[in-house]
Amino acid sequence: MRHRMSDSSCREVFERYIPAYQSGSGELRRSILLNVVTLTGYSPKHAIRLLNHGFPEASGNRGGRSVKYDGEVKRALIRLWRASNYLCSKCLVPFISELLSSLERHDHLCVGKRVRELLLSLSVSTADRLLAEERSRRPHGLGTTKPGNGVRKQIPVRTHNGPVRKVPGYFEGDLVAHCGHSVRGSFLYTLVMTDIYTGWTDFEPIADRMALSVVAAIEQIRRRLPMPLLGLDTDNGSEFINDDVYEYCRQRQIVFERGRPGKKNDQAHVEQKNGSVVRRSVGCDRYDGEAALSALREVYSVLRVHLNYFRPSMKLAEKKRSGDDTSRRYDVAKTPLQRLLSSSILDTLEKEQLRAEFARLDPLALLHGLAAATARFQALVCTAVPAAIEPKAPPLPPPTRKNRKSSVFREIWGDVEQAFAVKKKKPPCIQHLFAKLQQRYPHIEDQQIHMFRKRVHEWQRERAQELAPKCGARAGDGGGGVRSKS
Repeated sequence: MRHRMSDSSCREVFERYIPAYQSGSGELRRSILLNVVTLTGYSPKHAIRLLNHGFPEASGNRGGRSVKYDGEVKRALIRLWRASNYLCSKCLVPFISELLSSLERHDHLCVGKRVRELLLSLSVSTADRLLAEERSRRPHGLGTTKPGNGVRKQIPVRTHNGPVRKVPGYFEGDLVAHCGHSVRGSFLYTLVMTDIYTGWTDFEPIADRMALSVVAAIEQIRRRLPMPLLGLDTDNGSEFINDDVYEYCRQRQIVFERGRPGKKNDQAHVEQKNGSVVRRSVGCDRYDGEAALSALREVYSVLRVHLNYFRPSMKLAEKKRSGDDTSRRYDVAKTPLQRLLSSSILDTLEKEQLRAEFARLDPLALLHGLAAATARFQALVCTAVPAAIEPKAPPLPPPTRKNRKSSVFREIWGDVEQAFAVKKKKPPCIQHLFAKLQQRYPHIEDQQIHMFRKRVHEWQRERAQELAPKCGARAGDGGGGVRSKS
């Protein structure tokens, strides 16, 4: 059995014994061979070969295929990956053609014909392999959802496997709390709304989670959307399930739906954006105040443009179940803008305006602006610990029998013990004793006789248990001093 010794350690062992082995006698050679085999775990034949001839020198020839994607291709791919705001390879590879054209149009990247062909022919696994080292160099928020019951029964429930939305305009909404590690006090929130069909996402920061603030944020997002707001699907938080939001959606003919309590997968599209976009961009620290609110608006003014114009995502195209196995097939990754332009909800003029806006945008300039806005926002992080809230006193445990005895009959119990301490042939009658105590203590009521009898019986049992060991000890001492006759 071979010992767990590294190759370098085995080489050192052989180099140490080779001179003595090659110049020694037969007995010495056998001893060295046995020692080497024991230390390294090599077979005797292999050890003899190495002791006689030493280790072969490493050849400079590298086996296998020649390198196809060299350093120039890797550097260009890293530039594209950074310009996409660190997309996964499955979303990056289908978007390389448009992203590369955009970077070249704004003079941020210039590649040759060979490198361009290799970049456009990349597979997802090859991109993962080329980006693995760079990804390894790159460096969880609290939930504040509280159930709302105001108009809950009037809002229909939509589950994750409900009717498929085949047109843009049906959004999922959620709140992200910027509270750090504590939900005490006041802090900022972000309203996130994601279109189910296209993935178009918009953000609006708010100072609190009151219903009127949420309604105002929804209206701000609705005015910015390039498509009409047809539906809104939220969780069961009280910030959404209330009369104000319900009436707002009813007046504007917006289909208002909700998910099931505790089932985050019913709003999977927006829940995914909470972590991959909001938390990743602005972090999980605590923010509060007007200055932080304005700075967060600047961050989102850049983030929403880069996300919707330059960040592709995949959609589930088919899902099959075969017994316990489930297979999923996804479509080609596209940006929300591409999906919106391929739909029929916009007219020709609106589509041309969006294409012109895309041609005008510079992805790297957007990323630089996003980094600067994020740095200004993160400089306003709240470092003060929120004031602690006085904890509520825990409820008192239900009184035990002993506690009730001492609380109900505390004043009279001394008289009870004294009455039973008087040596008489018969112990006092409990009913007569209770009558005497009533004369002395008028607040004792007649119906308490049953409780009084129970407490007296318990006290007598406890007293008998206390006296039993003492009596047994005396009896043992007396019996121990008498010897039985043999």
